Amino acid sequence: MDEPAERRARPGVEGTGRVMPEHFSKTTVQAKFWCAKCSGPTMHFVQDGRRGSCQECLKKLEQLHLEKQSEPPKPTQGFLF
Repeated sequence: MDEPAERRARPGVEGTGRVMPEHFSKTTVQAKFWCAKCSGPTMHFVQDGRRGSCQECLKKLEQLHLEKQSEPPKPTQGFLF
């Protein structure tokens, strides 16, 4: 029986059409992956043999967090009653 063209074109396990997940050894610390938020290939942490967080995105989040901490607190109106 012949498979449909869209199933044959998919990468993965031959004949199933499923994509195989990427696994890494326990000693792997980082690897390059495509990041949808950064719109490009960036270094990601590898945690428990699987792809983890994007390092560029984490740097941006840390910078935003530091900027928020450095802002003076907004004055609040005290209790009126």
